[in-house]
Amino acid sequence: MMVLGVDDANSIATQSNDRNWRKAAELDFSPLQSNTISLECQSQITQAQLMDFRRDSMTASYGDPNSGFSVVFEDDGRVAYAYLLTPDAYIVADVWLYNRVGMSVEPEWHDRNLMPFANPSEFIRHDLSFDFPEAPSDISVTWNASEPLVPTAHVHINGELFGRLRPGSKPGWSLMAAKDGPLALILDQA
Repeated sequence: MMVLGVDDANSIATQSNDRNWRKAAELDFSPLQSNTISLECQSQITQAQLMDFRRDSMTASYGDPNSGFSVVFEDDGRVAYAYLLTPDAYIVADVWLYNRVGMSVEPEWHDRNLMPFANPSEFIRHDLSFDFPEAPSDISVTWNASEPLVPTAHVHINGELFGRLRPGSKPGWSLMAAKDGPLALILDQA
């Protein structure tokens, strides 16, 4: 089980925010090709370690005991992301999961002060409704591996698959993505 402190969480947010800013500035909208998962490792889900839980924000970590990788879920009360971390806490994938704030028409990625970025309306599915997670127990992560020590993380909110992360997937796949963009790719349910 991975326990992160406030400094670790701030480092993760800084790494991701700097990378998101560079990626958004490049405006590379090309989707990543997904690989077929050949080996499924149903690992025992470790209990989430609550790092910060207030009425409007939550950050928690979910580890894979087989690979040592972990997923950090972060909802800052405005927007939620998931980050895939190596055993040495380096971010190798991230995905936007949902906005809590009203949807804007204009993208935020032109203003670094707004990081982490909310997704604009054109990139968000409007045909889905869901309950926001209220506690780390509302979030779960399952792990699959296509090759040894290269996990794929499946992020579930209230039992529903919401995101997928693989090393190098920047961005990853989100259920709420209406089209591929710099913050998330469309999640296929296959």
